Amino acid sequence: MLALLVAGLAGKAVADSVALDAVLTKLAPPPSGEALSQIPDPGRKLLALRSYVRYGAKIADRWSWTKEQIKAFEGSPEHQALLAEIAAVSKHFRAANPGYEIYVHGTVRSLDEQLASWNNNDSVRAGAEEILAAYKAAFGDDGLEPAKIDVRRLGAWLRHFKPSKRASLATPGLTLHGRASAIDFQVMKDGRIYAGANSKQLQSVWRAEGWDEKLKASMEAVGPSFSGPLADPDEPWHYDYAPPPAATIASAQGAKLADILPATPGARACFARRYDAKHLREHPGQRVAGVTFLIRSTGFDDRGEWVLKPDGKYKYTRYLFAIRFARRDGKRAQTTSGECAEAEKMGCHVECDGCGFALEKSGESLLLRLLDEGIRIDGCDEKDVRLMPGADDKAFRAEKVAEAQCRALEKATLGR
Repeated sequence: MLALLVAGLAGKAVADSVALDAVLTKLAPPPSGEALSQIPDPGRKLLALRSYVRYGAKIADRWSWTKEQIKAFEGSPEHQALLAEIAAVSKHFRAANPGYEIYVHGTVRSLDEQLASWNNNDSVRAGAEEILAAYKAAFGDDGLEPAKIDVRRLGAWLRHFKPSKRASLATPGLTLHGRASAIDFQVMKDGRIYAGANSKQLQSVWRAEGWDEKLKASMEAVGPSFSGPLADPDEPWHYDYAPPPAATIASAQGAKLADILPATPGARACFARRYDAKHLREHPGQRVAGVTFLIRSTGFDDRGEWVLKPDGKYKYTRYLFAIRFARRDGKRAQTTSGECAEAEKMGCHVECDGCGFALEKSGESLLLRLLDEGIRIDGCDEKDVRLMPGADDKAFRAEKVAEAQCRALEKATLGR
């Protein structure tokens, strides 16, 4: 009798889970519904669905490759180019750091692997508990009963829910590791992982021993298609991979970021332009009515904290940027931020494969040329909204102005 009761309860649980998936997948833009059904925990399921809903129809362009696509990539010219650049980075790193070498997981991260990690990761568990508690507060303890779910209301709630802390994993299907567009570089010694892709080693090994800067030095020297490391979440081992077409990179020959701004913590430069009515009449296809661009040299100490005073104690510096595009249609300005760097040429990019623009210096002015992929306006976990280059929106010339004109932009994007 007990066995029959247990079997009956188990059968009901399975039926309820299937019914819940049937409702929630109505919100999941293709092809994310199938992945959603493979996440059994309700909280983890809601957390994943939040990302899927916020990406919307553009999710297909970001979605991880199928097994067939992964198989087709293996051995292809594109794969060989990736391996060649990894080999170049490894060779440079080995020569610069005797006794140590680079280890890279050589395969594309499949969706099955991503789901297994998501269903077991502790940081995802914490986020799942938070979103589930918030959901029950909004919809009641029985709010996940399939018959009581208002799909439209749930979708709106998910779009506006803000977790207090991001999980350390990308949502299944959305990581660039699933498209050979991101690589984790780990440091090996004597055949064992010494500095791994492990957040527990972030301060004690990567920062304390300088492996973050040692790896970045090799990237800058021989890895032109790699950008990074990933800043949010803080992963000094993670680099995005995007070999750009030659035609998308334009900058003045020999120009350096130091020619624009010294690499001194706290140094800032502001550039801006507001297009007048005459210019806009002559360029009817132009959507941007004005541009404000801030570049700031930011120091980082041993703990990875910002140092903005020139006499402060810092380990290294990076050039951060913020940019605001005023819109011709009068709608809210589009704002984003990221990092500027130079390998063979200089430019600025947004994290999470957000692309960006090349920089040219002309006297005290700057010319910002959008890359073919445009520039991403929102954060990593938002819908992929971009300003794309158009007939009259390919390049923007900005003049150097007083730093005060960029203070509000800096505070809104970089925080301080």
